[in-house]
Amino acid sequence: MNRKNFFAIGLMIAALSVSIPVKAEMSEQELRLRVLEEKLESKSKGLEWIDHFTFKNDLRLRHESNYNDKNASGAEVQDQHRERFRLRLGGEYEFDKSLKVGLRLASGSTDPISTNQTFNNSFGKKNFNIDSAFANYVYSFRDLKTSWTGGKFDTPFFSTLPLVWDKDLTMEGLAESFTLPVGSSTTLFAVFGQMAIEESSSVRHDPYLAGYQGGVEQKLGSLGKLKAAIAYFDYISVKGKTIANNPSAGNTLSGTSLVNDYDIFNANGKWTFDGFAVPVEVMGEYANNTAGNVPANEDEAYAFGVGVGKKIKDFGDWYASYQYRVLEKDGALDAFTDSDFHGGGTNGKGSVLGLKFGLRKGVELNATYFIAEANTGAEVSRDRLQLDAIFHF
Repeated sequence: MNRKNFFAIGLMIAALSVSIPVKAEMSEQELRLRVLEEKLESKSKGLEWIDHFTFKNDLRLRHESNYNDKNASGAEVQDQHRERFRLRLGGEYEFDKSLKVGLRLASGSTDPISTNQTFNNSFGKKNFNIDSAFANYVYSFRDLKTSWTGGKFDTPFFSTLPLVWDKDLTMEGLAESFTLPVGSSTTLFAVFGQMAIEESSSVRHDPYLAGYQGGVEQKLGSLGKLKAAIAYFDYISVKGKTIANNPSAGNTLSGTSLVNDYDIFNANGKWTFDGFAVPVEVMGEYANNTAGNVPANEDEAYAFGVGVGKKIKDFGDWYASYQYRVLEKDGALDAFTDSDFHGGGTNGKGSVLGLKFGLRKGVELNATYFIAEANTGAEVSRDRLQLDAIFHF
């Protein structure tokens, strides 16, 4: 073997001796990278639910002043000033475009028409409750869209003003809704609900609510848009029962039990117009307790209002409103009406003035003033001022 061949063989042996551990080292690094990639992939799959979940949270800080003239007995009542908050945490998980579940927790007590919590009790801990928990399934057949909801959920019926239902009320039971476009300008809709109110093994017939509503949404071209509906809310087996909430909020009672039935015919509508420099909307709602045993001067409730401005989204957005309401003694079931107007319940009349202003995206300031008095009976005046800072996140 000549010297050149010997030298070449030596170089080959040296190269092999170096490359073998390098390849081994590269294989080990590749293995580690592969294991790391698998771990990351496994963790990312575990977090996929976040892509299907939409958070819906808000915090409201409130100063409230109640200016009371006197109570139903004629005695003077001292004004009240208090600080309050409302915290709601929740969201919706979407399995796909047709099925979702929702959950919301809220501050406050078990009162069905309030989520407010007052600053009190020497810095004591505050309560948190299940405000809603529901499943919703949407199915479309050609142009007909259907929605099926079960659990505890926001009031499913179209309503323009808080005349019959408080805005914080979440119902419990089943709801079905149907929408059908007719041409390019008209949409018909219907909503049905079967709601449990109370359940007791000692009562033969538990009270519940059956609701039926039908309406239309009509585009009016340059004249804006109109949405209107009529409904029938049948409170079944409530006569002679005590509906837990506020047993002295206006309805006719025998002790703490309801004297009358509540079979409510309801009509409401809203006209929206964008042709001015700022949007304008006009709203109205009417309710009549058609139960035959209710006196004619105690069976109605009605409200109308006007709003100027737009929905608060960004800095500088504003909305101003005025409402006038009359709730006769048995025109609605007092347990579920607006808790802020005239101290809650029925047998009240008066005005509501409101102003909203956007500070930035997700933050707004609200001011609301209620000027209310008793509709019949003793002259009881109850005015209320609310100043709110609301944060959506």
